Amino acid sequence: MDVHHCLSKIDAIVRQDAGSRRSCFQLGYNLGRLAELAGLGRDEAWDRWKEPVSSWDQPTLIELVEELGRSVSTKLSEPATAAGPPAEGPDGPDRACGADSGARPCASEAHLPN
Repeated sequence: MDVHHCLSKIDAIVRQDAGSRRSCFQLGYNLGRLAELAGLGRDEAWDRWKEPVSSWDQPTLIELVEELGRSVSTKLSEPATAAGPPAEGPDGPDRACGADSGARPCASEAHLPN
């Protein structure tokens, strides 16, 4: 899964106007994965999304998707550093989300059925 795939999935989820539990989960997963891949901070990939997702405010979510796309484009156009993107989730290794990350589940995933 690459950055552009995550962005397109986030856009598709937001624009389908579902707001279902599954949509919220998929959106959270893709935001987390994008944050890992692009080295985004909490504000860009987490904090600003909480309220609009909980109320499924689609116009605000669409604005956030567009801002996120611009932010990721800017981030990807910056020269790479020797260290590269962070190897862990936005809050450290215990919060790294993603099925292929090898990390334990996020607290938000713990209550979901297998």
